[in-house]
Amino acid sequence: MITFLEILKIIGIVLLVLVALIVVLLAVILLVTCFWPFGYELIVTKHEAFDALARVHWLFRILKIDVWYEEGLKAQAKVFGKVVYDLNAEDEEETSETVDIQESVPSSGSTAAEYDKAEIGTIAESKKEQPAETDQHELISSKPDKKAENKKSKSRAGKKGFGRKLDEFFYKADTKIDEILDFLIDLPEKADELIDKAVGKADEIIDTIDYYSRLMSSSGTEYVWEVTKKRFGAILKQFIPKKLDLKLDYRNDDPCKVVKVWQYYALSLPITDMIPGKVEVTSKQTEDNSYELDTKVSGRFYLGPILWHAGIWYMDKKVRGFIRRAKREGK
Repeated sequence: MITFLEILKIIGIVLLVLVALIVVLLAVILLVTCFWPFGYELIVTKHEAFDALARVHWLFRILKIDVWYEEGLKAQAKVFGKVVYDLNAEDEEETSETVDIQESVPSSGSTAAEYDKAEIGTIAESKKEQPAETDQHELISSKPDKKAENKKSKSRAGKKGFGRKLDEFFYKADTKIDEILDFLIDLPEKADELIDKAVGKADEIIDTIDYYSRLMSSSGTEYVWEVTKKRFGAILKQFIPKKLDLKLDYRNDDPCKVVKVWQYYALSLPITDMIPGKVEVTSKQTEDNSYELDTKVSGRFYLGPILWHAGIWYMDKKVRGFIRRAKREGK
């Protein structure tokens, strides 16, 4: 009996030691995750084509996540240099499965024979309907191109869900980026147009102003505003770049747009001067309308302070009460 109790005691001690080791290991992992910096890089170039790369790495690049756009969206996640997630590999598997299903439709011999007979009959009828003067080359060209159909099926079997939406976004950024720059340059004129449209919606604007007036004049609003500025300011401070390299060469035949590029550059100087790096902007009036861009932004952030400030902000009773009141006013 004594021996059995001693065995249970030893087993209990071993289990306690294992539990303690697991707890210590989890605590170490949590501390390292929260207080070891995450590095990030953002590279955007536009010459003949639009390319972009966003990268996040952690702990001597043991963990590395890359999302880039180069004639399509691509994404990879690596741990210890080994690929654990590849967006394009999943898309290729989905495409190959779709093509295999389409190619395996005439599976049985009888079905294949019927398919061949139907196709031969269709071709024979088309020959009868063709006039005598029709060239043989035109008859061959009228046949369906199976390779073209397979290409269309592959293009339709592309990305799905979130990946496809991101791919469409980057594609639009590639094709519409000139329009975005023109919009920014013509922003004052567009603002006047928006004001003219807003005048026609006076009732809606008055209701919106009344809503925010009631909300901002309620008790505790000033406290919530100060807390929000303090906490979210500390969070955004984590993402301030440590280095910025930018080179922009803008060319346009409109002198007003050329001058506005210089105006925007002058307005950005107080911010860019605070960040180490090199910023070069040239804007010229030429016959061709184009631009070239090279941008690289790098920095780092800590997950621990972000979670800390966000948690304190959300757990504040006055802040949570303000959020509930805002929802009621919105309804």
